[in-house]
Amino acid sequence: MNIGFFTPVYSPEKNGAVARIKGLCKGLTECKNNVFLFVPTRGKFAEEEDKYCTVYRIPYYKFIIGNVLEDKYKFNFGRYYAFLKFCAKIINIKNIEVLHARQPFDLHLAALNLGKKFNIPVFLESHRLLSATEYNLGNWSKAKYSFIKNYEISLLNKADAVITLSSVGSEEIANYGVKSKLVPIANSYNVEMAESNAEMLKLNHTHVLFYNGTLRKTEGLVNLIRAIPYLKSLKSFVVVIAGDGEERRNLENLAKKLNVSDKLIFTGKISDELMKSYYKNATLLLHPRINIDYQANFVGIKVYDSLHFGLPVLTSDFGVLADLIREHKCGLLSKPDNSESFAQSILKALEPKELKLLKINSRKAAKLFKWKTSGQKLTAIYSKHS
Repeated sequence: MNIGFFTPVYSPEKNGAVARIKGLCKGLTECKNNVFLFVPTRGKFAEEEDKYCTVYRIPYYKFIIGNVLEDKYKFNFGRYYAFLKFCAKIINIKNIEVLHARQPFDLHLAALNLGKKFNIPVFLESHRLLSATEYNLGNWSKAKYSFIKNYEISLLNKADAVITLSSVGSEEIANYGVKSKLVPIANSYNVEMAESNAEMLKLNHTHVLFYNGTLRKTEGLVNLIRAIPYLKSLKSFVVVIAGDGEERRNLENLAKKLNVSDKLIFTGKISDELMKSYYKNATLLLHPRINIDYQANFVGIKVYDSLHFGLPVLTSDFGVLADLIREHKCGLLSKPDNSESFAQSILKALEPKELKLLKINSRKAAKLFKWKTSGQKLTAIYSKHS
């Protein structure tokens, strides 16, 4: 089957969205599909062969009013019209049979209109309502949220199916009024990172406690740093925080205030090779998370990366991630937003017998989450509607 996949980001960018796209392309290719990836660019049109897909870079102009609308309403008219123009030609030439589009709204609308034009099914990916996320994070007023939410739901209801990350995410979207068929397709590990060559690491500590991700308030990194003073009984450990973000300076200042800077390493953004090395050498993955709706209905790529390397996960006790850890016994849970409880879970996880069992369970759980499984599920739902 020939599949057209619309995404706002792709390599060389590195984030969870790109990792998911690469994984889905891998899974779909392993199921004997051909994937044609469409991604916007400010440069020239380009056709590139990637390992698991053909990539088309779609040029678009960014006008001042377009930037304002994108920031305020998650819709870029320049990108929308560029996709209508360029993608139509490629859909016809490559005989694309299915369209699959990620957010934001302009890519959803472009896919729906092109699907109608060529009489092919359209699948929209929505891990949670984009409008609800902006509202819950305090970025939008209630009136603005209500208006855009209705538009977003109308788009999703025109799709042949809506792809979510979990059954909980599907239920949440359904409760907003989405009537389209909802299909949960879980994440798996970061393909590009896992397939890279690991760099050598030199960390002279018994335990390397690892965090990987964006440094933002919703990740609960303040609670992680406040947990460090409770780890006095550990003789040799270091907390490695890999990634960057707007909270880095605040976190560094908090570490100085608590006199724990010597127990922390802020790496900033690092290569896939070095990231792989940290996963291979770390003792635990620390994923504190703040207990908000935004964090409740999905499991991030970093968790599957951790399981892939047999690394137990420590996180807060809420949402689908907590359910996964409880079911597979591949980590420990702590009270949400509670630094002392988080520290206690770290100490318990580092007990030799507990750590050995958690590592065994993590590797067992990893075998259940494969991109090929996701590809098989997507292929089945595509075929049903084509």
